[in-house]
Amino acid sequence: MITITDAALDQASIVHRIMLDAFEEYRGVLEPPSGAHIETVEDVINEMQYGGAVIAWLDGEAIGSGRWRIEPEGYLYIGRVSVLPAFRGRGAARAMLEHMEQIARQRGITRLRLVVRMLLPQNIEMYRKQGYEVAEIVKHPRGNTEVVYMEKQLTNSD
Repeated sequence: MITITDAALDQASIVHRIMLDAFEEYRGVLEPPSGAHIETVEDVINEMQYGGAVIAWLDGEAIGSGRWRIEPEGYLYIGRVSVLPAFRGRGAARAMLEHMEQIARQRGITRLRLVVRMLLPQNIEMYRKQGYEVAEIVKHPRGNTEVVYMEKQLTNSD
């Protein structure tokens, strides 16, 4: 069974390792390259201090991670959702999203936002299945490709 925990700062290296391993398949594929490839553990710690991170566990093994932060515009931004390739399709991403949605609820936040490359339709579809809708499509700030901003509005029945 997959369990989700909030990551402590001393677990930033776990969050970082999972992200790097999960994003490796995008190396040389995405243009511009993902910023995930150049992030350090220190970068992850800095980001966690502005929000937090979660870790997905299966039988005591860390198999997924994701990060979140509350933006001044009043929404919870979800980033770097990562599941190790060998463990995909088992519900880890869904469980992490649900956990971060609960974090938003606990803080009285009803809107969540994330960004996905247009070049990754399988990721867009995964978020759609979790109730996220396309809010806008814009040019990537560092290149000619497009990114999709997706949002989910939380209700009391969620």
